[in-house]
Amino acid sequence: MSVLAWVFLESPAALGVLAGLALFGLLVHWRRTLRSRPLLIGLLVAAASFALQNAVVTQREQAGRILDAIQKDLLQSRPDAIVRNVGDPFRAGGMDREEFLQLVSRKLRSVRIYSLSRFDLVITRSAPDEFEVAAGFLSRINMSEFGDLPLRTRWMLGFARTPDGWRIRQIEPVSLEGQTNVSWATYSGH
Repeated sequence: MSVLAWVFLESPAALGVLAGLALFGLLVHWRRTLRSRPLLIGLLVAAASFALQNAVVTQREQAGRILDAIQKDLLQSRPDAIVRNVGDPFRAGGMDREEFLQLVSRKLRSVRIYSLSRFDLVITRSAPDEFEVAAGFLSRINMSEFGDLPLRTRWMLGFARTPDGWRIRQIEPVSLEGQTNVSWATYSGH
């Protein structure tokens, strides 16, 4: 995503700083010239920019919203958000949707997630009705056989637009603690 698209579509803080600086310059211009039209136009453009940013939800924001809901449920050892947001057809390694959901349920019974934060979310491929993101997470988990562990992971997630909204169609592990030759066998224990 370009910097301009990020400023105007995704970051209220960046847009606020940009609009604030522009409006400050127009305010100074108004005070020196007593011409209010540029300031009024600037206020209208700033308001329209914030309205546009609020109305447009980018693919990256869609993915972020879905992943936020999943993170919240995983911290409570619930698979509800995953069940809601995993589409059909779906694939994760050699697993279909049902096999994947069974793996998630099994793991949530044996692993306790104490903290989970996303530190990266990048669109890697984009089309109007589907896209892929790379997402990085840092978590603190307890696996009974290994105790408390900090864990840094990276995932590739494929999303597709369905009649019910955006759904995850693919999840693949990319790295585990910097090791890149990981697969679902690493996570499933097979």
